[in-house]
Amino acid sequence: MKRDLDRLERDVFDVLVIGGGINGAGIARDAAMRGLSVALLERDDFGDGTSSRSSRLVHGGLRYLEQFRFGLVRESLRERATLLRTAPHLVRPLPFLIPLYRDAGRGPLQLRVGLFFYDHLARRDGLPGHRMIDADEVLRMEPGLRREGLRGGAIYYDAWVDDRRLVVANVIAAARAGACVANHLGATGVDEYDAEGSDVDANFVVHAADEDSDRKLSIRARHVVNAAGPFADRVAKQLEGPPPEERLRLSQGAHLAFPVTGRDHAMLMFSPVDQRVVFVIPERDVTLLGTTEVEIDAPSNDLGARADEVEYLLKTAESLIPEGGFARDRVVYAYAGLRPLASEGGGSVGRLSREAVLDIEERGEGTFVSVFGGKITSYRALAQRVVDGFTSATCTTHRESLPGGAGIESIDEFLEREIPVARERIGGDAGSAEHLVDRYGRDWPRVLEAAGNDASRMQRIHERYPEIEAEVLYAAREEMASTVGDVLLGRLTIGRAPGNGLDCAERVSEILGDELGWDAARRRTEIERFEHDVRMRLVIPDAETS
Repeated sequence: MKRDLDRLERDVFDVLVIGGGINGAGIARDAAMRGLSVALLERDDFGDGTSSRSSRLVHGGLRYLEQFRFGLVRESLRERATLLRTAPHLVRPLPFLIPLYRDAGRGPLQLRVGLFFYDHLARRDGLPGHRMIDADEVLRMEPGLRREGLRGGAIYYDAWVDDRRLVVANVIAAARAGACVANHLGATGVDEYDAEGSDVDANFVVHAADEDSDRKLSIRARHVVNAAGPFADRVAKQLEGPPPEERLRLSQGAHLAFPVTGRDHAMLMFSPVDQRVVFVIPERDVTLLGTTEVEIDAPSNDLGARADEVEYLLKTAESLIPEGGFARDRVVYAYAGLRPLASEGGGSVGRLSREAVLDIEERGEGTFVSVFGGKITSYRALAQRVVDGFTSATCTTHRESLPGGAGIESIDEFLEREIPVARERIGGDAGSAEHLVDRYGRDWPRVLEAAGNDASRMQRIHERYPEIEAEVLYAAREEMASTVGDVLLGRLTIGRAPGNGLDCAERVSEILGDELGWDAARRRTEIERFEHDVRMRLVIPDAETS
């Protein structure tokens, strides 16, 4: 997968997508798979914004049942089942424990009824149904929970997702289907194409600037999709004509990461502060606590968690999990993401629907489509809605596996079968072998092939992590990674571990620099840029700062 700026200027595309988050990547994949010529532009890196700063969940939205949004829940559960089937290496079943307290504002009957409908809407998607449990079993699963007022609880299932990897997988699929994709290429303006005296069949011209070379491009297309997430209003205003009304309200959600590992289930809790849902989500190296809901005026990719958000989450944890290891001095990093929510007038952002709204503007024979809102779980269905407006060709994304996922009927059986093979190929490192197969699915041999099966590249980048040097080369050659941050935050999981990969930046810069021809100054600049991004986005704010 290579950037081809010459092709972007030379060709006329059926569909040009602005924004390489999960919605834009999904739309590009769907359109390319239906035979349309597609261009995908991303100002930063694929999935660098909202799509990689989530709670890492593919879920139906249990809390939406309280808001009577049954259609949203039904669609989300259907899409959950699709992703479990088409991307089993990226989306995994995850049991959730719900501890129920007397002061939670919800009784056992209400919880039982809600979970019954949740299971019913999910139909038969292969996940176990819920079960109610008593207080003793709750405490056996979570000994650190507050005992006072505990009435019991429930266990139900949703799914965990490697959110950034899901975006990259969609981009790879789009490119393999013929799309011309480019990261670090920002759209700077959109005009109607002046076709007078020209035989070019185009309706729009999108102006773009290459971050690395400062090259300016003009890219022609018949249809344009504005999938810029929190920046969608800003992109919509670039099109000449009467300025559109702002359609987005922005909600920031923060998460705290703790070095708490070994938990094999997640938790859904009702915060005693305001009765909002707060999740505890296990990952490989950390456990996440989140999220918050704070309205933000203007979008930015450098937003970090605010002090009041940190205090809210810590207060929730102190009240509900006093012995769970969720103290302030154990927070290893914090991050925040923006939810672009389609505006529905007044009221709190917490009450706004997560359903996407499409704004379709006809310009001659072309359309300028803006996507407002949406969520990771239902991105594929949203993409189908958008692309249906451009072609009558049949959508197949509901049955076609994402890269690495084809033919995996049981992820556990696949891992058991493939890990020993990978271990032998890389020289015996069991941890690295498990990581490779777990992360890349059936595509794990491609990683080694990208490094020419060079034995020297099978060693770990750093002894603390299972990632190997071949992955850096694979990221550069096959996944369009061109910065240290692209690799450590965007292609590997090291950036999510305690320390955020700062101890790997120099080695990654050496490997990537050799591959891309960087001089010493560029290598140092890349390290400093990565360190700046970590400080800006993952810092833990002081209690006095907001």
